[in-house]
Amino acid sequence: MGAVLLERDAAIATITERLVDAAARRGALFLVGDERGVMGKAASCGVVATRVAERGVSVEIFTGDACYDVLAPGTEPARIRVNVVRFAPGARHAWHVHTNGQTFHVTEGLGYVQARGGEIVRIAQGDTIDAPPGQWHWRGATREHLMTHLAIWQGVAEGDGLQTEWGNLVTAAKYPR
Repeated sequence: MGAVLLERDAAIATITERLVDAAARRGALFLVGDERGVMGKAASCGVVATRVAERGVSVEIFTGDACYDVLAPGTEPARIRVNVVRFAPGARHAWHVHTNGQTFHVTEGLGYVQARGGEIVRIAQGDTIDAPPGQWHWRGATREHLMTHLAIWQGVAEGDGLQTEWGNLVTAAKYPR
């Protein structure tokens, strides 16, 4: 099943503006691009991660330069989490799956998303994509453009398992040219 593209509506636009404004008040900077979305200056990121610890083992999660800022950490009792994720041109996530699914909204640039068994779909600023619970997928920036998106998901309760399970990296041979 492919990623489901949802129409951008006023509610998503309002939420996006509020989240970006909140991040700006915290001093977070966003990747800035020219009219083609090519990186024009560096971003300030709270977390620059290429690996995560999963069940005590370090797992590689990005190919290329990517980073994220946590806007909403999902502190109990609320478990809603929101991150701003930034990909340099050609950067991408490894294959992964979210226990409770995830929605992401592209705020800048151009990229790709693919659900396991589905076609690679080009995504752009304003697109909102839903990855349902249990759907393996990856996403990243095109080779020529950066991409920034808001990732929104409900975390799992403590002791209920992993929020995200990470798989293999998307190889250069499988990445669109």
